[in-house]
Amino acid sequence: MAQDTLELTCERMGYGPDAIAHRDDGKTVFVLGGAPGDVVRCEVTGTGSSFDRARVVEVVSAGDARRAAACTYAGVCGGCPWAHLTRAAQLDAKRGAVIDALARIGKMGREAAEGLVGACEAPSDEWGYREGNWNIVDGQLESTGRYGKMLMGGFDDIHLTDYTVELIVPST
Repeated sequence: MAQDTLELTCERMGYGPDAIAHRDDGKTVFVLGGAPGDVVRCEVTGTGSSFDRARVVEVVSAGDARRAAACTYAGVCGGCPWAHLTRAAQLDAKRGAVIDALARIGKMGREAAEGLVGACEAPSDEWGYREGNWNIVDGQLESTGRYGKMLMGGFDDIHLTDYTVELIVPST
């Protein structure tokens, strides 16, 4: 059976790796690999009564929030799911997630939540704030120099040959 393919405009980032878009009928779609402002062709990967999940198969028109990811494994590995977003878009999305939680779950109201949550402060080094890394190498860290990352949406591992973002491995 052929997968359902949609063309959608991504509105904003949700909490997690997905952009949020809506079908013509208003149903929410969580789009893996999307960025705010993108017009994307995507494949539906799951359906529910109140929302669907999809993954980008083509960026028809890139939004201002999109950039080329610094890592060749972005979009495959689960280590940096927002690497395709500009730094400003990442910070806006983080702030937006807190506001959304306070407004929806905390029932604070959007205006009150926005007034409470200030702008995110970025570290001086865009990638330097990461204190750790989930590395899988045949199930554990080893000294062969082969590092793996958990695949997005799964627990299989991939072996990296050129990992752009610095790996931080704890010393033993």
